Amino acid sequence: MEYSCICGACTVTSNHKPMAVYCCHCSDCQKSSGTDYQVNARFKPGQLKINAPEGGLRNFRKEESLAERVYCRTCQVRVYVDRWGQDGSLALQV
Repeated sequence: MEYSCICGACTVTSNHKPMAVYCCHCSDCQKSSGTDYQVNARFKPGQLKINAPEGGLRNFRKEESLAERVYCRTCQVRVYVDRWGQDGSLALQV
């Protein structure tokens, strides 16, 4: 599997199947997707290889949120989501 942002500067690759594919209905996912839910694929720690240029990623986390969203600094597309205080897994929007 290979995923990239719109401009192609940031890529994510994996040879593994996700441990879960799910629909999240939290308000943060609704806002970021512009719909009632967002479909995510969650991968175990170390199963995703994230490639980005030096300084090419920017992080955003609301103070009360468990999730940190990581975006391409150039095209502003989300690359992955990291849930703080969880199991170290990462999620991709699918």
